Amino acid sequence: MSQHPIALSSRLELQPSPLTWDHDAGTLAFLGVDAVLFWSDPSLKLMFQSLAQEIGVPLLRLLVARSASIGAEEDYRALIAPLGNHFAEGFQVWAQAQALAGWGLVELEAYDAKLREATVQVRNPWELQMQAAEFEGSWGCPMLQGRLIGIFSYAFGTPCWAEEQLEAGPNEACVTFRIAPTRLTLSAELERLRTARRDQEQRLLRQEIAAKVLELAQAQAEQSRLQDEALRAQAEQSRIQDEALETQARIIAELSTPLIPISDQVVLMPLIGQVDSQRAQRVLTTLLEGVSQRQANCAILDISGLPLVDTHVAGILVQAARSIALLGVEMIITGIRPEVAQTLVGLGLSLDGIRTCGTVQAGIALAHEHSRRRGRRR
Repeated sequence: MSQHPIALSSRLELQPSPLTWDHDAGTLAFLGVDAVLFWSDPSLKLMFQSLAQEIGVPLLRLLVARSASIGAEEDYRALIAPLGNHFAEGFQVWAQAQALAGWGLVELEAYDAKLREATVQVRNPWELQMQAAEFEGSWGCPMLQGRLIGIFSYAFGTPCWAEEQLEAGPNEACVTFRIAPTRLTLSAELERLRTARRDQEQRLLRQEIAAKVLELAQAQAEQSRLQDEALRAQAEQSRIQDEALETQARIIAELSTPLIPISDQVVLMPLIGQVDSQRAQRVLTTLLEGVSQRQANCAILDISGLPLVDTHVAGILVQAARSIALLGVEMIITGIRPEVAQTLVGLGLSLDGIRTCGTVQAGIALAHEHSRRRGRRR
């Protein structure tokens, strides 16, 4: 098996574009300038795709074109100007160097130095070859465009623009550039696009802020609505509680001064527990309204459930008896215990016109007798 030694350095002369490798240093030079080899797909393709997705195709194109145009001065001064008797010959030398570097087949189709116009066609340009599968959505050939803009701007001595037209043939891709003087510059266009991009970002930011403000206002309105509902619910609950308390108070009042019908003409009110001024007023009111509504002729007031009969309670009894007497109703007091009778005598209160009985049963019997007599008199 034969062994072939590895050359540590080598030089390949492909006029006018020498390639030099230095194995020990790990370097490559093209036209005497440091160079490096990349696979166009996937290495460069993925890099350009990532940039296009991140910053957008228009900004990517301008950035690449501007960078490429800056390096065009070296191409013009190193190849085009010194290697031809006139521009077209020098450009052909440059085109051959580009073909050797894999940029594509460059052809100067038209050149008018007086009008400062030119047409350049590039077949199989590396940028389109790299994007072959995505031709319809590609970012074009901004590096070639920028290179040509720079070269012809130096050649014509005035700023130029290269209008790009992409063509997809059955066997090869092609791009045509029409170069002409322009008032536009890549730097100015780049700044315009950056300004537009910043304006768009600011508009989007303002829209986002406005949306957040609206969302906040809606949230505050919803919170206010919920607070109002909570206040209304609280007010309703308070109203229900007040009504419940009023109902409870009314029921307690009714239970504390119950008026029980014994017959059509006789009603009974048993008093149990302490009697204060408020309850005393209810006793009087309930008696007067009850006998009037029922058209009773006799009312029994049972005081057997009162623990104490003092001047205040005794006065209430007398006042109640006199009040219903004005309505033509006879008052019977039942349940007077011996100690209560002594208290009434000791207080000097007159019970004239008020009939008394020891028990409720006796009072009811007396009331019925009274009602029968009144019925016979009628």
